[in-house]
Amino acid sequence: MAKHDIGGDEIGFEFMMNALRLTGGFPLVLFEERVGVPLTVVLKQLAAAEQRGLIERDHQRVAPTPLGRRFLNDLLQIFLPEERAD
Repeated sequence: MAKHDIGGDEIGFEFMMNALRLTGGFPLVLFEERVGVPLTVVLKQLAAAEQRGLIERDHQRVAPTPLGRRFLNDLLQIFLPEERAD
């Protein structure tokens, strides 16, 4: 089985792919703890997802909305690195 190291531009997507499947979402501090980079690296994507009504967020937590759970693939695509989003 081939191994694939996750690059810095993919790690945010990998985290979101797992965390946004949870109905309750995730605490913001968990992103930095697990990913090892500041949340600021995905702020643009979080804002886009929130603007589209796919997530709800506050200063402590991010969670998918019912629409975000229904269209999870669309939600996750927002977090794909540019070269993989095509």
